Amino acid sequence: MPRQSTDEGRHPPAQQSPSPTDAAAERAFDELALAERERLLRAIFEAEPECVKVLGVDGSLRMMNPAGLRMVEADSFEDVSGRPVYLLIAEEHRAAFRALTKRVFGGDTGTLEFRITGLKGTPRWLETHMVPLRDARGAVTGTLGITRDITNRLLADAALRESERNFRMLFEQATEGIFVCDDELRLLDVNPAGCQMTGRAREELLGLGVSDLIDPEERSRLPQEVGRLASAQVITSEWRVMRRDGSRFLAEVTGTRLPDGRFQAFVRDITERTALQAQVLQAQKMEGIGRLAGGIAHDFNNLLTVINGAADLAIASVHAASPVRSDLEQIRLAGERAAALTRQLLAMSRQQILQPAVIALNAVIRGMEGMLRRVIGEDVALVLSLADGLGHVRADPRQLEQVVLNLAANARDAMPNGGTLTIETRDADGATAAGSPPGRPVMLTVRDTGVGMDDAARKRVFEPFFTTKEVGKGTGLGLSTVYGIVKQSGGSVWVDSRPHGGTTFTIALPRVDERLGPGALAEVVTDARGIETILVVEDEYAVRTLTRRILESAGYRVVAAGSGAEALELLGRMDNPIHLLLTDVVMPGMNGRELADRVVGLRPDIKVLYTTGYTSDALLRRGVLDATSIVVTKPFTALELRRKIRDLLDA
Repeated sequence: MPRQSTDEGRHPPAQQSPSPTDAAAERAFDELALAERERLLRAIFEAEPECVKVLGVDGSLRMMNPAGLRMVEADSFEDVSGRPVYLLIAEEHRAAFRALTKRVFGGDTGTLEFRITGLKGTPRWLETHMVPLRDARGAVTGTLGITRDITNRLLADAALRESERNFRMLFEQATEGIFVCDDELRLLDVNPAGCQMTGRAREELLGLGVSDLIDPEERSRLPQEVGRLASAQVITSEWRVMRRDGSRFLAEVTGTRLPDGRFQAFVRDITERTALQAQVLQAQKMEGIGRLAGGIAHDFNNLLTVINGAADLAIASVHAASPVRSDLEQIRLAGERAAALTRQLLAMSRQQILQPAVIALNAVIRGMEGMLRRVIGEDVALVLSLADGLGHVRADPRQLEQVVLNLAANARDAMPNGGTLTIETRDADGATAAGSPPGRPVMLTVRDTGVGMDDAARKRVFEPFFTTKEVGKGTGLGLSTVYGIVKQSGGSVWVDSRPHGGTTFTIALPRVDERLGPGALAEVVTDARGIETILVVEDEYAVRTLTRRILESAGYRVVAAGSGAEALELLGRMDNPIHLLLTDVVMPGMNGRELADRVVGLRPDIKVLYTTGYTSDALLRRGVLDATSIVVTKPFTALELRRKIRDLLDA
């Protein structure tokens, strides 16, 4: 029989309604889960370190976690519950806060930074992010805001911006050049001082390579210095930097590598400092030579006094036609050259005896014009550019003549094929070179169009015995003499020269606001005789004997002594008047100053003339002489001694 169909196995059994007991259990489970979620959410709400708040549609505060209460300085939620939040917000930010709230109520989200004042008066900057809260139907019933305190961040940002502004201000106002470049040594930034020292605009410098600013002769060592910087972090080196016009200056460069890989360099122009250092070194060299020259001057000058004086007396006593006269004249000429050499040594070491006076520099130069034209020759043009109303200086006019003559002779030798020698005077009207006298010095410039000098020769040009001339054509003392005379006169001298570009010597002398001193520059060369009695005191027998012969041949009566004690003894035995005391300054036992003081005490009307082979500066420093002492320096000639005595007796 066929099997009957059935729904059994094809349809599930009909579902039975839960029993009342099961429904109650399910509700209880759901309530427990909901309570657990609420406790979890409440724990998160309470522990959240940022402010969490809920605002109603009227802007009043409905909920706020403890972090938010601390943020607004509320002790409990009751302190702020129901209050409009915007009342805590700074007035200038309230409109923006209302606008944000309005957008959020419209279903949007937004973020705002604003300032509030807490309930206890503490200002804070806050950043809030707001989202809408919706009910089951999707309607917006309020806003949820997460707010964080950004006061410290803003303060840090403000401090950073202030620091950046301060750095930029320092960068812009620094007196040193500051250059910033990338790792390929291309300039990225430069301050105004860097632009000024290179003579280029900032726009012109940006993008240039560092090597473009360095003297081509020094560029080869740039990679080595960069390598040093990579390991040392900070290095300092010297470079010759080129200006836009092609001129160079010596720079001290301190380079650093920045954390981002860029390089920064602080650049100082040390041209002036280097010049001062060179002047100090030159002064030290001169001081050493000066000690040597001063040490030998006394003995050497005593010898030359005897040689030259004896030659003078011998020449005067020999007939002009005598063959011996020529030999004597050669001896006298050699003695004069030796005396001139001694004077040069003392001049370059600033130890010669000066006779300074207030003079007009222009008058000195105009008085030398004829002599200068003879010195430089016909193939060299002489141009005098002398400023009107030039200030006065205090100097020894003879020594200034020596300065100008030495510079002119040096210029002539530098122009073997002819050229132009320009001598210019002016009052300084602005900044002068390092080491110049203070105030507005009087400037003397001697410029030639000759062969010039390279840097090596220029740096040594004032050194004693340094010369670029051939052997036998120069002693190397001419420019050293110039240097010594200028320095002893309180001035400064410097040189600017380049190969085939001529040479310029510039001298700065202190300006004095005093009237010109009396007397003309030229001396009248006449012999001087007399009949007065002179007491000669000299410890060197040869010099004493010669001096006696010179004076007696001029008609004077001479009493001679070899020491101060002997002179006082002679003076005590003499009743007849003695008109003048001629005494050496440095003698054993009693020096000339001590002797003169005692003699003047015994014979108040006696005149005193000192002789010395030492330098006046040394004697002044040691207190042996004072500025009013009248001195004739060894080696002196017979004519010079006679004239000095005659002038003093007739004064």
